[in-house]
Amino acid sequence: MSSHRKLTRKFGRDSSHRKALFKNLSVSIIEHECVVTTLTKAKEVRRHLEPLITLAKTNNLHTRRQLIKKLGNHQKNAIEKLLNDIGPRFANRPGGTCVFLNVVHEQAILHRWLMLF
Repeated sequence: MSSHRKLTRKFGRDSSHRKALFKNLSVSIIEHECVVTTLTKAKEVRRHLEPLITLAKTNNLHTRRQLIKKLGNHQKNAIEKLLNDIGPRFANRPGGTCVFLNVVHEQAILHRWLMLF
């Protein structure tokens, strides 16, 4: 079977588990601004995280409610950091806020970092 028109990676999880995985990874990246994960998870969570950063460029009530809807009501610290720190930092940047870094040691990739710059 070919992989044409398959837009998401499934990671061997059902849809609610994938949704929780991406939400938790997004919150971790927002709070710590870097996370060690696999390359495929980093590529997939980037698709969920960059629209959140684009939303956070404008700080108003509607944006806050959209972020609460996407990240959950219990993630107040992450939403505040996204609106007050990360959004204004990337206000003039049109996209590409997530960067992958490889930690290499003697010809072997040890870790892949997903960072916000």
